[in-house]
Amino acid sequence: FEVVSQKPLTEEKAKVVFKRLLKVISFFDKYQIAHRNIKPEGLMMKKEDDTDFLLTGNDFCCIDTGKLDDPCGTPNYVAPEIISKKKYGRKCDMW
Repeated sequence: FEVVSQKPLTEEKAKVVFKRLLKVISFFDKYQIAHRNIKPEGLMMKKEDDTDFLLTGNDFCCIDTGKLDDPCGTPNYVAPEIISKKKYGRKCDMW
């Protein structure tokens, strides 16, 4: 990965990236993994004109027990249940 310009994606490329991101989230859900820090800034595009990406912020990943309670994530994107200090699970990734 290298630093590229921050030009916006075309609508067609954005659709491809979003579908791939949903597949990643689906994979996490299948294996009961809570990422807890999914955000636009966490997508590192491989090349400027490509739709391949790397999802960063995996240091917050953990197995979902449904009883997670540690506050983590980025304040502007964190799910309400994390902020309110309630028990939460991987569904917080869909917030």
